[in-house]
Amino acid sequence: MVKLIIKNVECYYDSIKALDSVTFNVDKGDFVCILGPNGSGKTALLRCLSGILKPKIGCVLIDDKDINLLSRREMAKCVGVVPYRTISFDETLKDEKTVKAVSEEVIKKS
Repeated sequence: MVKLIIKNVECYYDSIKALDSVTFNVDKGDFVCILGPNGSGKTALLRCLSGILKPKIGCVLIDDKDINLLSRREMAKCVGVVPYRTISFDETLKDEKTVKAVSEEVIKKS
């Protein structure tokens, strides 16, 4: 487990500020839930914590090390990211035969 420190972080998408002076700590063993309305910066925060989005101001520390100075290998030992993608219902059912076959197989195994 790692300790996470976010110090006065500001992140931008081009000229649009996504995070404004975010500061908090997460101690080893803590569980954290990030809640907020659409556009409030939840995804920007997660991108910042995983090193995908770099802060223009402030820093993100994992066990007192700046994540921007860690190698990919060191980062992978500390941080896991499961990306999500919103898909439309139509896109998920492009091939109804495949969906039906998979559903029937799941039912057989139950």
